[in-house]
Amino acid sequence: MNHRIRLLLGLVAASFLIANGAHADIPYWQIRAGVNGPFVRTIAIDPTNPDVVYVGSTNAATPWGEYDNEAGSGAFRSTDGAATWTQINTGLTSLLVTAIVIDPTDSNVLYAGTDGKGVFKSTNAGTSWTASNTDLTDLDVYALAIAPTSPPTLYAGTKATGVFRSVDGGASWIHATLGNFPKVFGFAVDPSDPETVYAGIDGNVLRSTNGGASFVFTGTIGTSPYGPEVRSVVVDASNPSTLLATGYGFDSGIWRSTDSGDHWVESSIGLLSRFGNNQHMTTLAQDALDPAVFYGSGIWENFRSIDGGATWAKFATGLSRENLPAIAVHASGTVYAGSTFGEFHRLRVRSSGVNHFRCFKARAKGFVPQPITITDRFGTQTTIAQKPFRYCTPTDPMGEGVVDPTSHLVCYKIDKGGFVKQLVSFLSQRIDGYRGYQVDK
Repeated sequence: MNHRIRLLLGLVAASFLIANGAHADIPYWQIRAGVNGPFVRTIAIDPTNPDVVYVGSTNAATPWGEYDNEAGSGAFRSTDGAATWTQINTGLTSLLVTAIVIDPTDSNVLYAGTDGKGVFKSTNAGTSWTASNTDLTDLDVYALAIAPTSPPTLYAGTKATGVFRSVDGGASWIHATLGNFPKVFGFAVDPSDPETVYAGIDGNVLRSTNGGASFVFTGTIGTSPYGPEVRSVVVDASNPSTLLATGYGFDSGIWRSTDSGDHWVESSIGLLSRFGNNQHMTTLAQDALDPAVFYGSGIWENFRSIDGGATWAKFATGLSRENLPAIAVHASGTVYAGSTFGEFHRLRVRSSGVNHFRCFKARAKGFVPQPITITDRFGTQTTIAQKPFRYCTPTDPMGEGVVDPTSHLVCYKIDKGGFVKQLVSFLSQRIDGYRGYQVDK
């Protein structure tokens, strides 16, 4: 019997967490099923159902250099909160999917940006795709955004030709005025004014107040003559004149503006990397239910701010990998994140009032094999307990106190009968978070 199964059965049989509702909740990243691709580049959540999630993936674990490669993994869809995934590449002629957005008026309508083949549109929730590139003269699309106008306005950010917009559902594209810009990495649409949109580019942030017809440069970011690559921009939903932007490369870190981008100041307190310098930041997202909370990720580590982006602290509890190129937030508060090697996580909370356990190898002297019934989230099974395997007693490694000092866990070695290979999302609770495993027969 596989040792992971012995652990699983003991935990589910004995109910390994004993909660005390008087304690505050603690957030952590719960591992979900990973996608079959090495780089989660973009995440889109169905606005009508937070369990319906789309992922676009590319094919390397470097921040942006993989766009020169020809291979890729394409697009994926989950309808069960990322417990399982289906690949949805029919019609995609490039599997380097860099961006996915969903029509806010019809969640069956999706748009995917790709490297090398432009924009694709689906009208059946990603089951099939068709190219949507009329007048889009740069097919290296690095970013997409959609504004809730009527009909929705689309923005496409390209590798070398700047910003394009579509006002007819992607049927045609118009090149924004002000000439060509460097790479466009990301967009943010003002939630209070769909005519105002920001674009993160190589060295600055652009702003449009006329629905993307034209853009102007905002204030200077950084002190170097080059400025950072702005990979992500967020408009504060609670105060739309406040913006946060990531800096990658020169002047790396987080930059903040309180006047719609006219002036920027660094807001990187707490973002020190393991190498002693500021993080090269790539990803930003704001909590939908608490606007003071932001999630930010760099190429090495993941962070959270609980004071509107003024200060940051490392936030990696439960992550299998700490750099997250994609974070998406649903209006319901559901948060998903994807890593550079295809791992996928969902933000959850657990009670701080729980018993933690220390386990010891159990002696089996005198134990008589006997039938036991085990119930977990996969159903109920009856099997034979051969002998005790581990005995666990409550302990207090995190200084939270012991909720029930009389509680204990017993893990048993059992017969194989009827056990089906399956993914367990959070099998073991460690001091540094939860971990998931594949359990076999």
